[in-house]
Amino acid sequence: MAVMQMPLQSATKPYLMYSASYLRFFDAIVRILFHANVQYNFIDDIIRSN
Repeated sequence: MAVMQMPLQSATKPYLMYSASYLRFFDAIVRILFHANVQYNFIDDIIRSN
């Protein structure tokens, strides 16, 4: 079992690092899109109120 565990760990560690950076990247995109959507709705409300 120990012989099988070592390659699995060495293969899983880069994947975990990659998935963590991917999640951070995805979170940044969601924040940017949400912020742009809020700004767009805010501008749209100003235009409609005038």
